[in-house]
Amino acid sequence: SASDDVNVSVSPGNAAPVVNAGPDQSVEIAQGAALAATVTDDGLPAPPALTTQWTKVSGPGTVGFGNANAVDTSATFSALGSYVLRLSANDGALSSNDTLTITVVPNNAPPVVNAGPNLTVPKDDDIVLDATVSDDGLPVPPGALTYAWTKVSGTGGVTFNSPTSVDTIVSLHKVGTFVLRLTVSDGSASVSDDVTVVVIPKNQAPAVYAGPDRTVGLGVSPEMEAVVTDDGLPDPPNLVICTWSLLSGPAPVSFTDPAAPDTATGFSVAGTYVLTLSAFDGELTTTDDVVIEVEPANPAPG
Repeated sequence: SASDDVNVSVSPGNAAPVVNAGPDQSVEIAQGAALAATVTDDGLPAPPALTTQWTKVSGPGTVGFGNANAVDTSATFSALGSYVLRLSANDGALSSNDTLTITVVPNNAPPVVNAGPNLTVPKDDDIVLDATVSDDGLPVPPGALTYAWTKVSGTGGVTFNSPTSVDTIVSLHKVGTFVLRLTVSDGSASVSDDVTVVVIPKNQAPAVYAGPDRTVGLGVSPEMEAVVTDDGLPDPPNLVICTWSLLSGPAPVSFTDPAAPDTATGFSVAGTYVLTLSAFDGELTTTDDVVIEVEPANPAPG
């Protein structure tokens, strides 16, 4: 007799959902955490009835979930510290779960930046920019603070010796006003501060001419014919201080006004005298010499 065929259908066995709660995080308390988990399932048993739920396992405060039944959701925290959160998934017959750790830290405060005091400096002098920066060490994990010096405005080029350091040397090669900026970033927030540098002409020493060498008779009080000029620097300008003195000679010399470039002199003994005129502008000094030959007085005729 003929036999009847029997078809047998074998259904695969139900497997529990596969849950990945996502990587551990460190977040600021005001920011909270974005939870990005993954859940996969085989669709069994049929009809599929997969449910998910977030719960707090441990932690120092309460946790608020944007939607505790959503795989991807947000979490807020009432206190600083370490929290363990669990995501559970149930397919109607089997369940599984995974956890992650959230470290809740204080809110990041931006760096505090002071680019240093405003400066007035001579042209071509190297300038030390002495800034100060403080920070709270956040965000966590702490990224190293980054620094950047830039020119905001100015009449010429600027050369920073180390533009990515807190303190740096800067060279300014033109007279004028420069605004320089230090920007500091902690990886999350950036703060800037400016310093103004006024570059003035470089002080030049006074120019001194003590006058021409000459010969005079004893008993004559020759007037010195000196010339002193100055650039008016340093700023604020100081009056140039002039001083006559005797460098060499056979006897003392009298000066009517030893602080005046033009002054009368008196000699009591014949001989060769070297007189020095010095000029000081408050910073630099220049000197010049003049030779005076004093001849004996002519004797009275017999």
